[in-house]
Amino acid sequence: MAYTMLNEETRNRISGFWNKKQNVVYWLVAIVVLTIGALFMTVLVIGAIVQYNNPSKPRAVDESLYFESSKVVTEAGTNAEAYWSKDGQQIIYQAKMADDQCDKIYIMNVDGTNKKRVDKTGGFNTCSYFLNDPNYILYSTSGTTYGENGQCPPKADRELGYVWPLYDTNINLVNVQTSEVVAPITNDKGVYNAEGTLSPDRNWLVYTSTRDGDLELYKLYIGQSTNGSSNGKPIVEQIPTRLTFTPGYDGGAFFSHDGSKIVYRSNRPSSTEALVRYQTFIKAKIAESQHLEIYVMNADGSNQQRITHTPESVVNFSPYFMPNDEGIIFSSNREDPRVFHLYIMDIHGNHVTRITEEGSFNSFPMFSPDGQYLIYSSNRDTKNPYDMNIVVAKWKPFSFPKQSL
Repeated sequence: MAYTMLNEETRNRISGFWNKKQNVVYWLVAIVVLTIGALFMTVLVIGAIVQYNNPSKPRAVDESLYFESSKVVTEAGTNAEAYWSKDGQQIIYQAKMADDQCDKIYIMNVDGTNKKRVDKTGGFNTCSYFLNDPNYILYSTSGTTYGENGQCPPKADRELGYVWPLYDTNINLVNVQTSEVVAPITNDKGVYNAEGTLSPDRNWLVYTSTRDGDLELYKLYIGQSTNGSSNGKPIVEQIPTRLTFTPGYDGGAFFSHDGSKIVYRSNRPSSTEALVRYQTFIKAKIAESQHLEIYVMNADGSNQQRITHTPESVVNFSPYFMPNDEGIIFSSNREDPRVFHLYIMDIHGNHVTRITEEGSFNSFPMFSPDGQYLIYSSNRDTKNPYDMNIVVAKWKPFSFPKQSL
């Protein structure tokens, strides 16, 4: 009422004063809000940078959901690519021990006892496998190219990045008791022949070769041979069947338990630039660490299907069929570029589930012939950061949800 009694000029002055004061308040509130927003965005950006450079540990996995028990069966060195004998009683693997300059081939009992080196070939030896008769094995060697007296081939130039050499290698049939080469399975000159595995009946060999100028998959009939011949003809003289034809790397293949399918890892360059780079490296006999996806095909090479679909930065490799062929187990760095864990998925690539927690590198999984045990390589609990051990785990039965029609 007092305000209404004032003359018009005085009321206008008062109103102007209050309007100016309100404007100041509005500006102060706006400045405070903008400042808080800027601080909030700064925190988000810093957090993103920290997260990028220091990614948090992937979510925890309860390994007891998948394994009843686990046992490390090697003690030191780099032990990897361990595979079962057909009767499930022995393991063959490659290892680089303290005195070795490159990988050699060993066998042992499933519990880690009775370790024995079984190769005499000089050079780099890798990708070993038992035949039906556990007294005979296959493995790839660079020995015939680089010398029989233990010399290891030259290492790749790390200035080119994370690469590994495609050594001139051939696959040999070897007697376990004498470590002598019984016969060559391949005998190509200047060619990479490696990554060989056998069908469940041990009749067929699938392997990766550069014999046609690219890293492709081939299949060769060996017929459980222990003398290097099948069908009355030396295996080395037979022509392998080529299974893949798309430019790019195809390798690490395994047969399904019923022998009808093959699972493998592959990199198919998606651009002209990527293809040119890949082919340049192949001509220099160098393979480059790159994006890998998992594929499945029929054993004759037909119906090739890609079953993982991940960003270009992800490496999916070392796939193997799960018991009853209902799914695939494989290694991947999809949660952290610096950490590889084991994953399982159904045969269509669905229901991807991580199953390992310990260590920063878990790979090369293979189920025992009866499906009760899983063997894989891991750097968990190693004394030396560069060591790799072999783990034997008792597998818990697992079923994927039924896919709706």
